[in-house]
Amino acid sequence: MLTLHLSSRPVDATLDLGSLATALGGYSASDIRFLVDEAARDAFRNLRLIDDDAFASALARVGPSVSPEVEALFGSFEQRG
Repeated sequence: MLTLHLSSRPVDATLDLGSLATALGGYSASDIRFLVDEAARDAFRNLRLIDDDAFASALARVGPSVSPEVEALFGSFEQRG
C-alpha cells in the first residue's frame, strides 16, 4: 500500500519503507492513504522530499482506525479457515 500511494510522489531515497510498514499495525488501507497524504503535506510545507521525518510527523497526528480488539476478531475469522 505504501509503495502504491507513494509511486507518483517525490520520495527521499533514504525512506525506510520496511520499518514504516512494520509500524502500521492497525492501520487500514484508507488510514495508510491518509497517512501518506499527511506526510506529503508535511514535506511540501517544509520544502523537502517525503522522508522518515515527514512520516514521523504524520504518525504523531494520524492514528490507526482499527483497534487491537477488531484486529483480533478478524484474525479469528482467518483461523477458522
